[in-house]
Amino acid sequence: MSNLPDPIPPTRVPEARKRLDLLLDLLTGLYELGRGATVRTDDAGQSVLMVRAVRSGRSVGVVVWQEPRRGWAYVWDGHSVPADGTARAAHLLAAVSE
Repeated sequence: MSNLPDPIPPTRVPEARKRLDLLLDLLTGLYELGRGATVRTDDAGQSVLMVRAVRSGRSVGVVVWQEPRRGWAYVWDGHSVPADGTARAAHLLAAVSE
């Protein structure tokens, strides 16, 4: 018995890594636009990118979702942007979080 969290199931590791890599790409895109953000990963290996809105101070969370027909996408507050459009997602997110 230990207090350590359960490891990510081996079948989910590639998927969790893909999500993290896409969020890091978006993080880089936001930094290039002069916006800061952080990526947090929980004990189960689920990652979320957090961007603080400048005016309201609220945080916007972005996750990566694999859509059955469209593939990977960035998802936040009703937005869904294909992950192959990282620059577009970064611009939209920067505008939403002002």
